[in-house]
Amino acid sequence: MLRRRTGAGGRETIEKHGVVSLTKSKFLSFDSTPPVIEHTSEENANSGESKLIEAVVSDNDAIASVQLLYRPKVGEIPFSAVEMNLDGSSLYSGEIPKSQITSHGVRYCIKAIDEAGNATQTPFADIIVEDAIGPEMTGEISIRREAGGFLISWPPPEDADLEGYRLYIGPSSTGLQLHEDLRLSNSVFLDESFEKLICKVSAYDTSGLEGASTNAFAVQSCLPCDADCDEFVGLNDIEQILNILCDLPHSAIFPKQADSNGDNRIDLKEATDIMRNLPSEN
Repeated sequence: MLRRRTGAGGRETIEKHGVVSLTKSKFLSFDSTPPVIEHTSEENANSGESKLIEAVVSDNDAIASVQLLYRPKVGEIPFSAVEMNLDGSSLYSGEIPKSQITSHGVRYCIKAIDEAGNATQTPFADIIVEDAIGPEMTGEISIRREAGGFLISWPPPEDADLEGYRLYIGPSSTGLQLHEDLRLSNSVFLDESFEKLICKVSAYDTSGLEGASTNAFAVQSCLPCDADCDEFVGLNDIEQILNILCDLPHSAIFPKQADSNGDNRIDLKEATDIMRNLPSEN
């Protein structure tokens, strides 16, 4: 026979054949209240700058996480999420990186979760971007000699709306002309007829805006400090570098004069001669 009893504290029990088992407490409760997010949607942003997003988040218990979700409105790029920082008792802040601030705008929302797992999310908001800056080329140019020419490559910029690259070539850095639109290829092969010509590479976005290009560079594969690009750093290179850096006349570069056998090197005998001919402090 089963009998239901209510004991101290309002707990109900079921008794069967003299054995009592606990079923539930009338005072047992669960937190089902989600956090509250107070936020005024941002409407505008400038290209080339990150965008600060702030919100006041509160909860009847404790906040576990507040995230900023965002994506540039380009194609089907998925949302990225960054944990927002607590800057005060309830003020949270996070930034949308400048690389995601594109001419097409940015969509974002804020999501908060409390310790009980209750979640709340703001409606999606769209930011209009005043875009006047194209992708900036900041990486190092790589030039590698291959059969028949040179392979030139570079790391892509971070801009989410990158549309392509333009290669400029000319006899000097002041006479560069557009040579080729490379689309999204971040490398190009130039045959040996381009050797010693000057190049630069720029990038442009889906709005056609072209950003800061690479520094101008010569089409040649050289060792560091190999000024004459003969795959050997010798006295000729030292002389050229010193003349450029120090604006010294050729007659002032005594190590070159000390190369008595003309092999573009300083051997032990020649180095000894240099030391012997150094002026004395006396």
